[in-house]
Amino acid sequence: MLLQIVSALASLSDGSIRFLFYNNKNSNFIEIENKNLQNINVNSLKPLKILCHGLAGSSSTDWYKPVAEAYVMMDYNIIAIDWAHYAVKGYLKAISVTQEIGSLVGELIINATKIFELQLEDVHIIGHSLGSHIAGFSGKYIFNQENRKLGRITGLDPAGPLYNYVSQEKRLNAEDALFVDIIHTNTGVLGIVTSIGDMDFYPDGGVYQNRCDVSETFLSIEIRGDRVSEDDITFHLSNDRYSYKQISSNNYTHLHLDPTKDVKIICHGWVDSISTTWYSDAKAEYARRGRTNVIGVDWSSHSVTLYSVAVRRVESVGYYVALLITDMSANLGIPLYKFHIIGHSLGSHIAGFAGQYVQSFKGERVGRITGLDPARPSFEGNPIDRRLSDDDANFVDVIHTNGGSLGYAASIGHVDYYPNGGSRQNGCGILITNACSHNLAPTFFYESINDNTFVAVACSSHSNFNNGNCNGNQRIIMGEDVDQTAKGDFYLNTASSSPYALG
Repeated sequence: MLLQIVSALASLSDGSIRFLFYNNKNSNFIEIENKNLQNINVNSLKPLKILCHGLAGSSSTDWYKPVAEAYVMMDYNIIAIDWAHYAVKGYLKAISVTQEIGSLVGELIINATKIFELQLEDVHIIGHSLGSHIAGFSGKYIFNQENRKLGRITGLDPAGPLYNYVSQEKRLNAEDALFVDIIHTNTGVLGIVTSIGDMDFYPDGGVYQNRCDVSETFLSIEIRGDRVSEDDITFHLSNDRYSYKQISSNNYTHLHLDPTKDVKIICHGWVDSISTTWYSDAKAEYARRGRTNVIGVDWSSHSVTLYSVAVRRVESVGYYVALLITDMSANLGIPLYKFHIIGHSLGSHIAGFAGQYVQSFKGERVGRITGLDPARPSFEGNPIDRRLSDDDANFVDVIHTNGGSLGYAASIGHVDYYPNGGSRQNGCGILITNACSHNLAPTFFYESINDNTFVAVACSSHSNFNNGNCNGNQRIIMGEDVDQTAKGDFYLNTASSSPYALG
């Protein structure tokens, strides 16, 4: 949904996309124009290599020159794309122009093949991150115009955020060229989570690379607008009278909320928004249950960016969630123990910070926080005041579904659930890093709202649980109807598809 919205915003300005030519007759890149290709010296007997950078890149990107120089040694022709005009303006803006840039590149390739009598089969586009998807759109454009495919596309860790679960016509895929090969180096984080080429390579497992510090994996890039303001965060109320009605401190006093009803505050994670499907699913389940006010937090103006940037926004978002809670409590007479914050991934730590701020404001805790596979990168090993912990609410329960990869593995709540062992979920791919497992935590939770058959057993490990060594131990329900007097680690297995509870 969000990808469709940002694509509709695209509009390229004249001169914003530059093409730079390089071969053994030129010692440096020289700028060329699509309409005046006759002015360059192309060796029509050699392949044409097109290089396309990603987010925050430019013609000065550090991989262009060494790749070009290596190809020049083979007398190849090289054209580098410079779309820095948009690439440096943030992830959403960059995404919005990828299809149009791809069409421009496709037009350039068609013109070049006709002017210099090059074969489409000899054209190879190499794109990094968002540049991979630009390459894909180029291939689609060429096929639509010529009814033929270009020779090859190489995707260098194609961008994942907002591309992971879209249909293949909206991203790079194996149909975009005669041969598409992919090198995955940061799968499930900045890179796409699935195999999308004719051949997909996963060096060092495809997630974290040797010699890279974990923090380096997330690219510490400073961008404008790093501070979070109150206007950046929106809150949307759903109950028996309203459906996603936007609220603020200026209007919720007129909503006639029943202070005897629980308030469920749900908070999405990285690259998600108010349109995330688990929001609507949770809202629908709570509507069936009744007597509940559901407030969806939308912090997409700060979540749809590089992971390292989103991480820096988490505490500030938590602060504004805490302000909403304390204002509602004071003005509407809703006791703090009736507030239940439910967060997924980075949203879990937002919930934790919100709980900490409520304590600092009011001297007491919110009733409950549920962490749905709390994000691990940049939080693992942090002190308890820098992440979600069992000190942040009267009761904290955590559902671990991708522990040790995208999700936190250690026990950090009063109750920690480990469905299917807590790292890889039934029905998901074999890679532990598959985001499918990470994203099943919200699904398990919203299915539990009206289904109390997610029965979990207190146990020390998944193997002991599966071997029956814990059969006599305490049993509790995972999800909405948890016994809030329970403490410890609990294990259960689930089905491989919905409905997931096995009873």
